[in-house]
Amino acid sequence: MRGLAIVFFLVGCAHKPAAEIETPRAPIMSMPVVAPVPVEVHPAGWCEADRDCSQGMTCVRHQCVVATSTPIVCEPQPVHFNYDSSVIADSERGIVEHDVECLRTSNVKVTVAGSCDSRGTEEYNMALGDQRARSLARQLVMRGISSKRIHTISYGEGQPVCSEENEACWSKNRRAELK
Repeated sequence: MRGLAIVFFLVGCAHKPAAEIETPRAPIMSMPVVAPVPVEVHPAGWCEADRDCSQGMTCVRHQCVVATSTPIVCEPQPVHFNYDSSVIADSERGIVEHDVECLRTSNVKVTVAGSCDSRGTEEYNMALGDQRARSLARQLVMRGISSKRIHTISYGEGQPVCSEENEACWSKNRRAELK
């Protein structure tokens, strides 16, 4: 019996493999793929509105500048022309620059009105007034003013600023001006 007990001991019970214990796993969360958002980098002092500037500053043409207590009023000046010409003389270039600066301070639309003196036929003066208005409008656009803001019109000799019949008076009427 002893032999049997040893055999039984050696053979023993049929060994059952231990059951595998499954450990619960946390559910895998899928995260949405987000494309990186492009970031615009602007130079220091850049702004879109007054809220982008620090206190005491205001936004003018995308730059933070010191706010003034009184608004800057800019009055465009008329550009004068030589007799029978729509070419802007070098002596009038400073006025053109002044008018451009006036337009840069706002986004208003303007009418460029061309005028002539009383000499010449009505048809000729209307055409020359149109050429003068377009000449000034081209200069404004070349200096960065949007053409969408500019409308041209000719008054010919219809809106004089002076009515005397002499060169001093006629030269005042040969003009293009912003309205």
